Amino acid sequence: MATVNLSEEVTTEIEEAINKAAELVLNCEAILFTSGAGMGVSSGLGTFRGIAAGVWPPLLKHPELDFTHMSNPQWFRKTEGNSDRHNTANFGYAFWTYRYNAYTSTDPHLGFRIAKRWSQLNHIKYSFSFTSNTDGHWLKSGWNPSSILECHGSVHYMQCINSCRKRLWNTNDALKLKVDNKTDCVSSRLPHCPYC
Repeated sequence: MATVNLSEEVTTEIEEAINKAAELVLNCEAILFTSGAGMGVSSGLGTFRGIAAGVWPPLLKHPELDFTHMSNPQWFRKTEGNSDRHNTANFGYAFWTYRYNAYTSTDPHLGFRIAKRWSQLNHIKYSFSFTSNTDGHWLKSGWNPSSILECHGSVHYMQCINSCRKRLWNTNDALKLKVDNKTDCVSSRLPHCPYC
């Protein structure tokens, strides 16, 4: 019976794919980088679902809630209050306080710097990053803000939940809030729109 070394086959396929990708990069005028939650995993950030899902500790106590549910902006429309019933805006803000602290205290991994270096090759005229990540790591790794589209927004910017104006403002640590460990809710004053 003949045996086949699958690891050799896979290695050859991967090497061929890498060589083809390198050839394309070296012969193009523009690069579009697209990324999602998986891009942040090597920086130590969790994804929204699956094996690398980030875990906000209060979710371990509340299996009826998950990371995706907590990411819904509907939390900001809820009544304010520090309640152990977890049905208030303060609970939603506690989740985003956790995310903000995780995202701002983590450095972008080597892959972001590699992408930045590729975008600066002499023959590249245009480079752009389209990402669903809200961690701001493309910007933190030195990209020009006009070359990034964060389609789900960023923890570094806020906007009015009532859409009083179509403007964003810098978070400026507005999400560095005090969280009550007994209720898992923000106990300090919540951020509010400066315009309405």
